[in-house]
Amino acid sequence: MPAWNPDEDPLPARMQELARRTLELAELADHQAVVVGHGDTAHRHLHMLINRVHPQQFDQRQTA
Repeated sequence: MPAWNPDEDPLPARMQELARRTLELAELADHQAVVVGHGDTAHRHLHMLINRVHPQQFDQRQTA
C-alpha cells in the first residue's frame, strides 16, 4: 500500500503517478487495476486491486 508521510498532502496527479509507476515496476502496467487514494488515517495512501491475469494473453502473473 503506497503511502505518504503525515505532513504530506499530495495532489491527485501525484497519487496517480505513483500508482502508474508502481504498476510499471511490478510489470503489471498492462493488467486491469482499480486504485483508490484517500486520507482516512493520519496519512494519505493508495489501495490497489490488480488483476494478475493478463487481459489479452490470459497468463497469470506470479507475485510474492
